Amino acid sequence: VQRMEALAKHLFRRIIDFYQAKTGTVLVGDSVPFQVIEDWLLGDSNDALNAPFALFIYRYSTPGEEEDPEIFEDEDQKFRLSHTAPVDLPLETAASLDATFLNRYELVVTHKLFNYCLSTGGFGVSHSAAEAAIGPIDAELWMEKLHRALDATEDARGVSRTT
Repeated sequence: VQRMEALAKHLFRRIIDFYQAKTGTVLVGDSVPFQVIEDWLLGDSNDALNAPFALFIYRYSTPGEEEDPEIFEDEDQKFRLSHTAPVDLPLETAASLDATFLNRYELVVTHKLFNYCLSTGGFGVSHSAAEAAIGPIDAELWMEKLHRALDATEDARGVSRTT
């Protein structure tokens, strides 16, 4: 474990040196922007230590998939890493971690309801109509998740609302 930590700190120090050489600025705090880590891992520096990482990533990456998913994010909202302490999650990420996910039963019901709505050409369906089409739907699932999702889908399509 100590050797791994020593190696991680050494690599992180090399990435920090790359960042400072690239930007001419001193790093504030103990975290580095993801773009800097990515550049170093992809071999954009003259550091020989990144060669195995660059070769591994090149070998297993898909050509043409170089789009940055955070291109329009503010700098303080982008993904960051640190070797000394946990980095605060961006607000959106923190909020999504608090969200509840569908369990198997809810997923089956949602899938059936989605297919039913596709077959009818609209997502403006009431609870009773949905139950008549696909069978019983838990009232809590309907109120907390399905109803809002159907409304949002209808709003996005610019059609009607569920009841």
